Amino acid sequence: MDPPDPDPVAQVLKTLASPPNRRILVTLADQPAHGRDIAGRLALPESEVSRRLRAMERLGLVEGRWLHHGRNIKKYRPSAWAFQFRLDGDGIHVSTLSPWADACSCGRRDGAPLAYS
Repeated sequence: MDPPDPDPVAQVLKTLASPPNRRILVTLADQPAHGRDIAGRLALPESEVSRRLRAMERLGLVEGRWLHHGRNIKKYRPSAWAFQFRLDGDGIHVSTLSPWADACSCGRRDGAPLAYS
């Protein structure tokens, strides 16, 4: 396994380039879901889906919420529905559009846009 790329833009692009990650995001576009539900729908190992969801959550591509339904489960939904890439003299910038807010930034917890220089 490759070490994580320290560049957040590259991490987002690499994550979106992965077919299993795209399948997970498309599944979540229909409705929020638990990792076990997603694994069953996509015929993927639950451990792989959980690992991918955690990585996408760290990048800000999905958000999870703990719920109690007889036991504690974490349901995920996409954080963004559209991505905008902008190239200028300062680098590559990634912005996202979300149905739950006017805009958000993936990859950065402080809300600043991602930039690659």
